Amino acid sequence: MWQALFRKARADLVGRPLQTLLIFLTVALATATLTLAATVQRSASAAFDRTFAAANGAHVWFGTDADPAYLAPIGELADVTAITGPYPAVSGPFGLVTGTDKDPLSLRGLPAELPEVGRPMIAAGRWLAAGATGEIVLDLGLTQRRDIAVGERVEVLTDRGTQTLHVVGLAVLADRAPYPVWDPAVGFVLPATLSRFEPDTDAWSWRLGVQLAEPDATQPFLDRARALYPEGEAPGALTWQQVRGAITQSTFFDVLLLTVFGVFALVAVGFVIVNAVAGYVLAQIRDIGLLKAVGFTPRLVTNLFLLEHVGLGLLAALAGAGLGAATAPLLVQNALHSLGTALGPTVEPLLLAAIVGGVTLAIALLTLLPAWRGGRIATVQAITTGLVRPQTRPSRPAALAAWLRLPATIVLGVKDAFNRPVRSALTVAALAVAVMTVTFTVGIEQTIQRLPENPGWLGFNPFEVRVDRQSLSDEAARRLIDARPEVETYLSRTWVFAQPVGSDVAYNTRALGGAYEQFRFRVPEGRMFSAPGEAVIGVPLATILGVDVGDELQLDVDGQLLTLQLVGTYVTGSNDGRMLMYSLETLHQQISPQLEPRDYGLKLVPGADAQALKDALLQESGNQLNIVNLADELDQSAGPIQLLLRSLTAVLLAIAAVNVLTTLLFAVRERHHDLGILKAVGMTPGQIVRSVLVGATLLAVLGVAVGAPLGLGLTRVLFDYMGTELGVGTGVIPLPGAGALALLVPLALLVAVIGAALPARRAAGVSVAAALRYE
Repeated sequence: MWQALFRKARADLVGRPLQTLLIFLTVALATATLTLAATVQRSASAAFDRTFAAANGAHVWFGTDADPAYLAPIGELADVTAITGPYPAVSGPFGLVTGTDKDPLSLRGLPAELPEVGRPMIAAGRWLAAGATGEIVLDLGLTQRRDIAVGERVEVLTDRGTQTLHVVGLAVLADRAPYPVWDPAVGFVLPATLSRFEPDTDAWSWRLGVQLAEPDATQPFLDRARALYPEGEAPGALTWQQVRGAITQSTFFDVLLLTVFGVFALVAVGFVIVNAVAGYVLAQIRDIGLLKAVGFTPRLVTNLFLLEHVGLGLLAALAGAGLGAATAPLLVQNALHSLGTALGPTVEPLLLAAIVGGVTLAIALLTLLPAWRGGRIATVQAITTGLVRPQTRPSRPAALAAWLRLPATIVLGVKDAFNRPVRSALTVAALAVAVMTVTFTVGIEQTIQRLPENPGWLGFNPFEVRVDRQSLSDEAARRLIDARPEVETYLSRTWVFAQPVGSDVAYNTRALGGAYEQFRFRVPEGRMFSAPGEAVIGVPLATILGVDVGDELQLDVDGQLLTLQLVGTYVTGSNDGRMLMYSLETLHQQISPQLEPRDYGLKLVPGADAQALKDALLQESGNQLNIVNLADELDQSAGPIQLLLRSLTAVLLAIAAVNVLTTLLFAVRERHHDLGILKAVGMTPGQIVRSVLVGATLLAVLGVAVGAPLGLGLTRVLFDYMGTELGVGTGVIPLPGAGALALLVPLALLVAVIGAALPARRAAGVSVAAALRYE
């Protein structure tokens, strides 16, 4: 009997190729999207895990500008199982010049023999040779960005001039995210080479790495390590979890979008499955009666439908999982390359099995009820009555259309649209899911388009070009900027680490100078600072410290007290929103008038060429300045996100069109006899086509009416989640406007018309004679 069951299932699937293909494709696409989300999320973290293991990485790195002996007590703690260093480092300012580009570079001194713990991983070339003071091993992320190969010579710019080094290797680091995720880039040289760049060893900083007996217990270990030092004097620390988090954060948008769209796709596919199985059961009632007449029990009939659709779903899920795993490298390729890992992401068999199993189980559950109902149909009724006729009384919408004396094609289209209320509801739900997806997509697209106009609104830097003065004096840098006609105005930024009194964590703060009041920072609560002693605080940092607008905040800056009056909160993505900002005048009055700005934010005159400005400033400064065109970087980041968004939205719209197609195909099939009668009494093929399109249009309008408000609500929730994860807070990312939402109606109509095209053609081509003999 099971052999007959399989033969019948295969014959049914082959006998309706269009529906089989559509269900296969929709399930495969939904599974591929979910697989992409899971695989991309795991790939970035797994790539770091492989690199960390290969490098025998340190679990915590400590750094100090004091004598290296200052770090010695940390290595004596009981939790430490191994140490590496201390090793010297110099942050410069150095710059690596390649053509017309210049990247910030810090140098680390390591011996010719690689350390056992926390060693750089050589991705290409070799490590430094003993006594070779003219060699350098560069950060792989930098070399990929600037297309630098092993064997080339590079110019490293210092405040003492330019030095040329020979690139002998490209390295991957496990103690930091790759450049440019974190900057500056890193170059490794021998300690003797480091002395050429900075002869004064008192200007060196020192790094010590430790491995712990319990790698996950880094925070308790940090607490014990900081307790070894006076308050406010503990060395800086960086944990392996922080590095791992920064790397996985680089795929945050991809994972979020893929997860959201994957869930949407699976829900929409569920509607397709229920619709298709229920319609197929209705269309195969006579076959069911014959099967039961030759010995099929109700359970076997139910198993037949389950076998057909669960088997098809399993094959589609396997294909989708394979497609997702194969496509994932396109999304994580850059991150994986810069981490020096394999080109493809980690494919975990258990993860793929869970996705395939979950999708297949969902299909089984969705198929069960209509399959069970098909198995309970009485044999005699199925054979004699044939196709169960829908109710003869028109639905309320159809009755309303008739009462309004609308044309016959409209009345007929409305009647057909709601002939099967459950099926119509499923189709409307699928369209609503597509509309929700488009609403979310439009919100993201509008946000990306608004960024160049006001990047500060979402926590980005509110200027177009950033200039780091490197080794130039503040006076010399300002003189060059002031002389450029492309610059409308600019602000200066002085960066200071400050530790709140009573806290054991220091935070990066900015002191603004220049015309900062002419830049549009987002201040959701309170106001921007305007007088010495006033400050605004990042929303997440205010939450961490438990402070509100109006509170006074005291901070330790190198042993001196900085007292700030909080007059507002502001939105910033820097350091996950854990930032403070105040005026340079405040810093000069309370800490030291000798502190100078490190970089400058430039607002350009309308129409100015940022690249021309960059080239001119580099030439006039002798390549001393480091210049970043923020607008270009924003465009480069937004491009892949927009492509992914549009691709996923197209998938959801295609699934919605398939649902409309499935609904109307079965509706035409069920009304085959009626269509023949209508044509016999004078209805033209054109009128029949219009009636089918009217039904599809009505379903599309209802889909927009349901999906648009739900989409706005969901978009608000997702935007707030994104804002929280990115450190800019909730309620910051705006919802799509009314003008954009108005486009949902024609888009939904287009999807509905595409889905209705084939059923309308079939309905118009019904033969009167064949239809009247149908039953």
